[in-house]
Amino acid sequence: MPRAGNSSGGGHPGWVVKCKGWETDPDAYIYVITQAQAFPALAKACGHADWVESPDFSTPEARLPRLDHVFAEIEKWTMTLTKLEVMDVLNPLNVPCGPVLSMKELAEEPSLRETGTVVEVDHPTRGKYLTVGNPIKLSDSPAEVRRSPLLGEHTEDVLRNVLGFSEAEGRGRAQPRCDLAMARILILGASYGSLFGTKLLMAGQTVALVCTRSTAELIDRDGTIVKFTVKGRTGLLDVPSRKLPGQLSASAPDDVDPAAFDLVVLGMQEAQYGAPGVRELMARVARARTPCLAIMNMPPLPYLRRIPGLDTRAVEGLFIPNPGVWEGFDPDLVTLASPDPQAFRPPDQAKNVLQVGLPTNFKAARFAGDAPTQLLRQLETGIEEARFDPGDGADGDPGQAQGPRLAVRAARQVADADHRQLSLHPGRPHDLDPGGRARRPRSLARDLRLGRHAVHRPGRRLRGPWSRSTSTPRPPRGSASHRRRRVRCSEAPRRSSASIAWSGGSLPSVG
Repeated sequence: MPRAGNSSGGGHPGWVVKCKGWETDPDAYIYVITQAQAFPALAKACGHADWVESPDFSTPEARLPRLDHVFAEIEKWTMTLTKLEVMDVLNPLNVPCGPVLSMKELAEEPSLRETGTVVEVDHPTRGKYLTVGNPIKLSDSPAEVRRSPLLGEHTEDVLRNVLGFSEAEGRGRAQPRCDLAMARILILGASYGSLFGTKLLMAGQTVALVCTRSTAELIDRDGTIVKFTVKGRTGLLDVPSRKLPGQLSASAPDDVDPAAFDLVVLGMQEAQYGAPGVRELMARVARARTPCLAIMNMPPLPYLRRIPGLDTRAVEGLFIPNPGVWEGFDPDLVTLASPDPQAFRPPDQAKNVLQVGLPTNFKAARFAGDAPTQLLRQLETGIEEARFDPGDGADGDPGQAQGPRLAVRAARQVADADHRQLSLHPGRPHDLDPGGRARRPRSLARDLRLGRHAVHRPGRRLRGPWSRSTSTPRPPRGSASHRRRRVRCSEAPRRSSASIAWSGGSLPSVG
């Protein structure tokens, strides 16, 4: 079919013609139809009254092979007037026409607002915007144009009023969501968070990173790359997010609705939570009651408030930027993971690249409730089943042909490395001696679980007095004197102005 250009129609052709100002205004055009009954008036208006009696123009059949000439003459006339002036001339003559309007002109046209053709809608995250109204107008059935619901906005209403769940069964919206194969994870912090997010993407989850706007644009365009060290493999292994089954996106703090996610991972440095935009986002997270998993060096205040007998007022002054960031958070919906893996951004790489220096596990404590804890277990299962095939057939046995079998072997090696780096282990038992003490306490969360008498410098492991400079040499590891010294040190807490008052007991919700 040949291209029609600006023309349309058959027996009554229409054409888009230029109007005054078309040289600088891309919308200075009007659509005119040479309808048979209105053609005499159109011919006279454009200065060609002779067409009415001419055998070459008086009928549609005669005009059809001469349409180029007809509309060229009409355009000479319309170019002397604006599109609205042409419409003012042709409308009383019943000549069908319509100006080409820009989006700005449509939005500002009062008649479209009055008839409901264009309506204004207020959205809680997007703000006010214009959209198309219902074109069908019925006097007894008025139609109201409303905004679309937020993701998960009506979950609790459906659970309670349609499916009959009680408030306890649907608490925090986590119970029904845990039954879903896919989870939506919001991670605050694109540096350390991309390490955690990579494993979730390998398990097929949906991950959204929160970072600066420039970094978000970079990640949305190119994805992320995490460089792993794999035992027995030469060089680093790059794991690009675009080769993983999950979905990754990135946004600035102002553009995020935490109610649309199943889990929020707090992966920023402590001081960043008070930054403009991030502080407001934290307030929205608290209001949304979305379960939060912290992978911070310092346990957040809501997590510490879950500990029986711990007076958190004594440590509020230690929190950066200030404890007000944590106002409104439900302690039952906040838990802690040990940020054991060591990772850094290579100085010569873009901000979407992260390199793992020391691969270890993320070990997560349970939530106070079973529903969000089940979400952690769901993520753990998916993570441990995830495999990554670099597709290069590397690390094969000598003499073996490079091929799919060797790719599987490489995939297993990567899976082992990923297990060390990114696995979640909620509820895993601790290493205790017969007296109920940790043989090798490695994190503040573990020490709190074991009921330590005092905890110093939150976010850092307890150290025995032998760690200080002393004239007495440290006894050899494993010797009887070394074991006795460790027992004495565990019973004598170190003095510090940053210590936490601890009245004993244990934290049942941390496992």
